[in-house]
Amino acid sequence: MTFTKGPTISFTYEEVKDLVLQLEDADKLRLAKEMKKAGVPYDWDTIFAAFKPNQVTQRAIDREVKAVRAKRQARRRGEAASGRR
Repeated sequence: MTFTKGPTISFTYEEVKDLVLQLEDADKLRLAKEMKKAGVPYDWDTIFAAFKPNQVTQRAIDREVKAVRAKRQARRRGEAASGRR
């Protein structure tokens, strides 16, 4: 029997994994950084890449906005030509 300063709680790997997967991406990244700081050996570049949210470039956003605006304008022109407004 061991005596410690307080109660100890034991978690299984699966329990910890499930909890970590429920975290927001920013919190996952923060946790990975803390583990790296603690000296846990691993391929940290792979972990950080997995935790970063999907990043969309501004160029891709601009292209999509242009496409949606073009469709909307074409639809409005069609409605105006047919007198449906």
